[in-house]
Amino acid sequence: MARRTPARTKALRGLTRFGSSPAVCVAVAGTMVGLRAYRGTGTRPVPALPILLVGIGLRRACLAAIRRQRPAVDDWLYPATGYSFPSGHSTNAAMAAVLISTAAIDAELPGWPRPSR
Repeated sequence: MARRTPARTKALRGLTRFGSSPAVCVAVAGTMVGLRAYRGTGTRPVPALPILLVGIGLRRACLAAIRRQRPAVDDWLYPATGYSFPSGHSTNAAMAAVLISTAAIDAELPGWPRPSR
């Protein structure tokens, strides 16, 4: 906290928004549209958004079940609401990474391993 400056705080607050559920959904959807365009028609689409939304729902169910309180407000860089575990940013990032990686492999991008069929 001793290293916080107004400029760093502003930059990190902006970066934090990229881990929110709506931003992750937009990023995954945009990637899927791009990969779909790359693969062309006639290939099977990856049902990424429904999977992501189910994952977000499961995380929220875990929040309600575990009910872990957030740390002291003085330590916060960004205002938050609700419970703190499991972390929304961490679970969103993990789900997006798996979905995008799976879709990239399925799209047979150059340099990616070819799936065995």
